[in-house]
Amino acid sequence: MDLIVTACRTLANRPRLRLLRAIYAEPGRTVNAAAEAVKLTPNLASRHLTLLDNLHFIQAVPSGREVQLRPALASHTSQVFLRAMLKLLQDTLGPAGAPPETACDWRTREDELMHLFTTYTHLRRLLLLRKLAGANACTTAELSAAVGMSDLATARHLDKLLRRGVVSVTGTAPPTWRLAQGVRPALRRRLLTAVLHAINAEKA
Repeated sequence: MDLIVTACRTLANRPRLRLLRAIYAEPGRTVNAAAEAVKLTPNLASRHLTLLDNLHFIQAVPSGREVQLRPALASHTSQVFLRAMLKLLQDTLGPAGAPPETACDWRTREDELMHLFTTYTHLRRLLLLRKLAGANACTTAELSAAVGMSDLATARHLDKLLRRGVVSVTGTAPPTWRLAQGVRPALRRRLLTAVLHAINAEKA
């Protein structure tokens, strides 16, 4: 589950999302050109790009004295979860995703992606999802015991998952939690499916 957290923390960052958008919009950009496109210094952009490259979200190809940046292919990693993330990025930022042209449209897309990825940036939220994936329903107390957290801390994480639309709650005395059914929109459902698949693969 550490990989899920690391990948989502890497993507839940506005400068890195803007760099990815620039690379998908114009594959082959150099580091300096990508930095200029998103108004970052080359040194800061290089640090962000290194994180993206380490997780195979981009491909850095030496070309003479320059390095050209391209969207990575799913074949560049053997990690099933990272492959799913690459496909999601391709469909969202690539030609098929028709990236928004206006600053206003892109800001809306960026907010959506930030909201999406920050759902899975904490290991304890993944532990809660793992417990819920293996049970029909759980109370807050049952979930607290399963992940080793206080009821208050568990409630905070559950509230975030609820606001992100990936869990549901019924009743109040005590509340009963479940994985949400019919998750919308499709982007949120796809990432949740990829996360649960990766969690289940670790359990196997």
